[in-house]
Amino acid sequence: MPTDAYIDLNESQEAAQENDATFEIGVHRSTVWRRAKGKVGSIEQGYEKQRKIKKQDTKTVIAHVRELTERGLPPTKAMLRNFLQEISGEPVSREYVRLFIKRNKDQLASGYLKSYDIKRKKA
Repeated sequence: MPTDAYIDLNESQEAAQENDATFEIGVHRSTVWRRAKGKVGSIEQGYEKQRKIKKQDTKTVIAHVRELTERGLPPTKAMLRNFLQEISGEPVSREYVRLFIKRNKDQLASGYLKSYDIKRKKA
């Protein structure tokens, strides 16, 4: 019987420590339990599952666009759309291409992919 009391005492101490830890980081204890058991992942993992193009594939597309631009053949939005469709294996909308360019505008250097200021165009 003393071992049962010891186990109960240890379990209650572990539970108290777990509750204190979850309280400190601001996460509900059931969330911590589900993550520990592998039932749910992090928010970042959830976003990665929803993406049409994975992070590594995005880097590949950006490298390909840079290479084409350096060769003197800057890709158009239609070409970029074809690249993305080939990698994802499913149709990609024009809006997705626009958002892809917006997300990665600091890494894409192609002149055809940049939007122009209408006021400057009229002048």
